Amino acid sequence: MVYPVGSQLTVSKINRLLRPLRNKCTHLASLASSSSSSKPTLVTYASRAATVRVDDDAPPLANLLPPKVLLSRAHLDHHSLANLDLSGRIYAVVDAFKNVIKASFDSEREGREITIMTLTDLCAAVVGESIQDEVEQNLYHEEHEERDVDEDAEMAIVDECYESIPDRFRRWTLVSHALSIILDSCPHHATLISSLLDITLSYNLARQSRILLRSLLATAVCPARVHLATPICHPAHSSFLKDLCAKWTTMSLPMKDQSSDSASPSFYTESAFTRILVDVLVEVGSPDAWTSRAVSRFARHLQSNDFPSFVQLLSGLAEIMGRQNRRWIDRHRRGRRVDSDAEDDDIQLCDRFSRWTRVLYGRVAVDSETNPPLPSISCEYQCIIDFLVLSQSYGAHLGSESAHLDSPYQEVQTVLTCLATRCVTSPLFTSCSRQEMASLLNLLSDVKPATLTYEDLIVQSFQVEQPGSSPVKPASPSLRDSVRSLQAYASVLHRRGLRALEASFWICALRHFERDVSLSSTAGGREIGQVRKELIDATGVAEQRLYGSRSSRLATSTASDEDDADDRQGNESDWEWEDMVGCWVRKTPLTKKRKLNPPNSGTSVRTRSSTKLQSLRASDSATSISAPSRSHHSAPSRGPARSYSKPASTSTSSSASTSRTSPTTLRSVSPDTEPLSDDADTDDCDDLDEILTPKKRQRVWNFRTIVADAQKNVINLKEEKAAKRAAAAAAARAAQSHSPIRGRRAIEDLMENVPEDIIDISSDDALDFLA
Repeated sequence: MVYPVGSQLTVSKINRLLRPLRNKCTHLASLASSSSSSKPTLVTYASRAATVRVDDDAPPLANLLPPKVLLSRAHLDHHSLANLDLSGRIYAVVDAFKNVIKASFDSEREGREITIMTLTDLCAAVVGESIQDEVEQNLYHEEHEERDVDEDAEMAIVDECYESIPDRFRRWTLVSHALSIILDSCPHHATLISSLLDITLSYNLARQSRILLRSLLATAVCPARVHLATPICHPAHSSFLKDLCAKWTTMSLPMKDQSSDSASPSFYTESAFTRILVDVLVEVGSPDAWTSRAVSRFARHLQSNDFPSFVQLLSGLAEIMGRQNRRWIDRHRRGRRVDSDAEDDDIQLCDRFSRWTRVLYGRVAVDSETNPPLPSISCEYQCIIDFLVLSQSYGAHLGSESAHLDSPYQEVQTVLTCLATRCVTSPLFTSCSRQEMASLLNLLSDVKPATLTYEDLIVQSFQVEQPGSSPVKPASPSLRDSVRSLQAYASVLHRRGLRALEASFWICALRHFERDVSLSSTAGGREIGQVRKELIDATGVAEQRLYGSRSSRLATSTASDEDDADDRQGNESDWEWEDMVGCWVRKTPLTKKRKLNPPNSGTSVRTRSSTKLQSLRASDSATSISAPSRSHHSAPSRGPARSYSKPASTSTSSSASTSRTSPTTLRSVSPDTEPLSDDADTDDCDDLDEILTPKKRQRVWNFRTIVADAQKNVINLKEEKAAKRAAAAAAARAAQSHSPIRGRRAIEDLMENVPEDIIDISSDDALDFLA
């Protein structure tokens, strides 16, 4: 469409329009700089970082009245007199910009039908936005250079730019240039930006309106200074976004009077407004803005009027959740202390995200009543799929690596898991692309389920749906219908190979049924018992699939990765059903078969084994060889101490063995150790090496085996030392009584043959044998 040209825009006329605009912008900026130097008094309470104003100012986003109105109310309100100067300077800038608009477009342009800018008009507008950058680049070569250049030099560069633009395109260049001057030099006061937005909307300037709307939203969600509250969080601005959106969408009303053939798509829609709002909220990233009452009320408005826009707003919050979740995990991984204010912000964000996401549950049709489904249902389902794909890419579904950490983002993971499971169960899931299917399945596979992960879906399956408009309570669904709904979810999880989620789903279902449903249900006892039995059986089968799959994976592992399997046993060991406690417990790992020495070791192994055997035979004439209490001091590289028993040849040796070796010591003998005899074959090196080779200590996983091993492996050192000391004392007394003359020397000779560990009696410290 060709716009009316109006009066010709010459270079001299453009200068006459821009010169007063620059002067008024400079005048307003000087007032802002002087007011910032004399800030209002701020009061800080105790150690709190937040500050408040002493005087009761007007709401930060409230529009100032024109100077004439304020002057008439000066005797009634002292704030009107204080804001009189500021209002006069703001409206002076607004009037100068309105003069530029009127000179560029005729008055007939105001309120006309919506049109799309041509490519040449769009290029001319972009050139106008970059003129100020061109001036600064030509005049100020260095960033720290003082900007005291004459105004005539700036105007000369501007004149050169406008002379290179054809006359019919200068209108768009002039409007964009004037707007860039205001936004670059003036403070972004809410009254100034809102007044300029009204002018651009009345003249149907879509590009300039979008720029001003973005600037106004940024002013609303960004605090003016540190320690000041976000302007949009003021109680007086709870409906600020809703009213601003209504102002924005009024430009699309003339479209209703036009025929559908000539109508062009409108730019002033709730979807366009929401897109700009989400961009600003994500860029600023203020938790206070996301949790404000204005955003909450606007979200409820979108939920009832424009569901795709509501999902778009929720997608922006998902990006913030992914960013905050990564920061939370990084802080706990590095051991940093979490600030209490930051933790409160995380809790509020998680609560807001969870409540908005639960709204999407009812928009996903699990059972398609119409075939094919209605277009509105398919459109809403596709919006939810796009939201889940974005959430998976942002990492909002990821939980903490340590399960014991009480993360506020666990609830975010729960609602995303429930929504993704409901979408996968829906018959519309087959219409998704492969990339979307893969994203949803990856989201579910990344989840580390807990007992209450599927609580929302379980409660929804047993819950009575009662519309708010219906005064009569509907009939309660039967337990059989609820079980069929649960089976639909579980079957999809089983087909997709999500066994951990399937087990968590049935465990949560059984828990909810036992605690709530069975106590409040009006069904008969027989039906409740049948449903309970079905849930118990389904839970057992799901656990068998989960733990049995882990056992099979370990059983089929090859010998090359046996060491890796040992490292994984803490998380993926074998499981078995324990009838005593009625649950799955970890098995005690089987004893690994020790590797024998290679046969090619030859003579060296045989010689070493013969030497060890001879030393064992000559060490003591007694019939029992007990494990030395301090063997690990002399040979640290050897394994745990063992006791070796020889078969008794005479009754004397048998009685001596019984007196020297206590039952506790005998229990320390390994059950797989063969007894050594005097006529043993010294050439059997492999068997001897197997006996003498230290064994690797076995891992135990349950409490019973720990207690049994503790009783079996105990070594009573006090009884053995006491027996040795008693024998030495008896021998000394016998020698002294036999020869009184040579008693002292006999005792000295006898003490030379006493072992050193008896002479140097150690303390009775219980930890001495662990050194």
